[in-house]
Amino acid sequence: MNGKCQGQGTYTQHSGAVYEGYFVCDKRHGKGKYTHIDGAIYEGDFKNDKCYGIGRFMYPGGDVYEGEFLNDKRNGKGKFTRA
Repeated sequence: MNGKCQGQGTYTQHSGAVYEGYFVCDKRHGKGKYTHIDGAIYEGDFKNDKCYGIGRFMYPGGDVYEGEFLNDKRNGKGKFTRA
């Protein structure tokens, strides 16, 4: 669609961070998994290129947050578990 990413795919950034999931108009949108260069992983919903909705964030040290996200931040109901 006009040379923009659409549908399911994988994108590796120059930094080494990797996104696997759905794209709409070149933006992460829908279900996906984002692996940060420090080893942190977010799996869940994306909207307009941001963590948005229900997801799970696994920190490099082993802590885990499962719950709601809004604009890339924990927001609303969720559960934080320490390693």
